[in-house]
Amino acid sequence: MSATVLDLKPVCDVADGYIELFGFKNRIQTKSVDFFNEDLPTDCDVAFLSHIIHDYGKDKDWSLFEKIYSTLPSGDIGGGAIIISEWLLNDEKTGPLSSALMGLNMMVETSGGRNYSYSEVSEMLTGVGFKNIEKRPLAGPAEIVIGYK
Repeated sequence: MSATVLDLKPVCDVADGYIELFGFKNRIQTKSVDFFNEDLPTDCDVAFLSHIIHDYGKDKDWSLFEKIYSTLPSGDIGGGAIIISEWLLNDEKTGPLSSALMGLNMMVETSGGRNYSYSEVSEMLTGVGFKNIEKRPLAGPAEIVIGYK
């Protein structure tokens, strides 16, 4: 398995340090990219978004999901997948407390950012073509949402 970290240059610089520290230079690379304005790689099987979508409004996230969907391989067996790690709100958007507070923080610090519920993320992913959307818990407040092409 290999990975490419796509992010803005300051994040890639930090990631490069950890990649070297833990001896993964032969398996993990970084690439500085503005994923809204530049092309994404077309040779990846999985796109993993870790705490990305809460920074943006629904329209920008929708366009990012469309862009990712178009770059992933198709097929009943071996099709691509998207994995999204976020602090999800419940469907009533009343909690959990940590997710609600993070969402409030995003509303104050960003232009359009906020936390989403699983239903909202699932609706966006389904809307761009992903199927078999599922949610899985992680340790701590984060959860992952997986969609398959």
